[in-house]
Amino acid sequence: MTFWGHPVAIIKCKLLNYSAKINKNLQPISATTRKLNQDLRVTENKPSLVNQECAVYEFKCNLCDSSYVGYTHRYLFQRIDEHKYSAVGKHLRESHNLDRPNVHEQFNILKKCRGKLECLIY
Repeated sequence: MTFWGHPVAIIKCKLLNYSAKINKNLQPISATTRKLNQDLRVTENKPSLVNQECAVYEFKCNLCDSSYVGYTHRYLFQRIDEHKYSAVGKHLRESHNLDRPNVHEQFNILKKCRGKLECLIY
């Protein structure tokens, strides 16, 4: 076994010499190192649902069984705002008599993608 390139016997000998000089008993200890990720848990700040981009998403109406699946490579909040004036918003206005529907909580991400092609494949 080596310690920073030195055999353990040399280290023990040097410790004995230092012990005699300072009148204290110095002894080597064996230490094991732990990986940093065992002590620290790295947490990633994940963006909220609306700040996601490039994702396949689903709208589920919380008043009936209607649903819609779509994808966007832009930020999801932009696409959700557009849905207020599309078939989703029309459904909420005409079927449920909602003038200003709040649709944000009715969306969820089905798959986070790396690109438009991956969204289309999914």
